[in-house]
Amino acid sequence: MLVDKVCELQREICEHERFEMDLLVMLVRGEESVVVKHDAGDFSGAIWKEVKDLIDENKMLAQKLKAYDEME
Repeated sequence: MLVDKVCELQREICEHERFEMDLLVMLVRGEESVVVKHDAGDFSGAIWKEVKDLIDENKMLAQKLKAYDEME
């Protein structure tokens, strides 16, 4: 029973670490590139979506700024 609980906790730790590393890769690359669904807790999906939305918004604003600079 104790071994089962330790294994379960270790799986959760590994899942969180994988989620964090995939999130970091997405932030560095500026695009979503993961093909594995994460099971890192209740809020991981919301966190992932918010970061992705912010990256997309940043790209859009950079394009607008570039277009504005070219107009001047």
